[in-house]
Amino acid sequence: RSRIWGTTSWLLENKRERSQQDGAYIAELIGHATVEVGEPWWFYHGQELADFSESDHRRNWYLGRVVEVYEDRFAAKVCKADTVEWFSRLGRNDADGLLLKAQSSLHCIEWENISLNLMEGASGSGRLDLDDDQLFALSRPVGEGEVIDFFISHSWQDSGRLKFKALEELA
Repeated sequence: RSRIWGTTSWLLENKRERSQQDGAYIAELIGHATVEVGEPWWFYHGQELADFSESDHRRNWYLGRVVEVYEDRFAAKVCKADTVEWFSRLGRNDADGLLLKAQSSLHCIEWENISLNLMEGASGSGRLDLDDDQLFALSRPVGEGEVIDFFISHSWQDSGRLKFKALEELA
């Protein structure tokens, strides 16, 4: 298992000319994933629950279940609450279409615009005094032929402090 993972990791990381196509292919797979009633669905709450370690996703996420599924959307409900939330289904794009869409909308953020406060906050969480437009203004389009140095996950389940510390060590 570790050999397969190592080889796959090496291929994805060291074959730059294929990495975009690989990403589009993986996105296409995700886009064709099924959502079924009864499946788990995680809801972000951002409360930093002290009962869980920083690396435990339950620190900021509640477990829910998918309760209804339609062609264009589905509903999920937090297990310990009565609230139902609706989500759009991912589009059914092919890898080439996803790649073109990603390339045309790809943005990056310069190191000088990244702060610990930014990494720990989330839009609408009350931790930042920036609205979505102001946050987006911190970024810029990626130029033709330009390569992003690092991708930072949008996952709010990961500690922003730990992400910032790792980036700071690299900068």
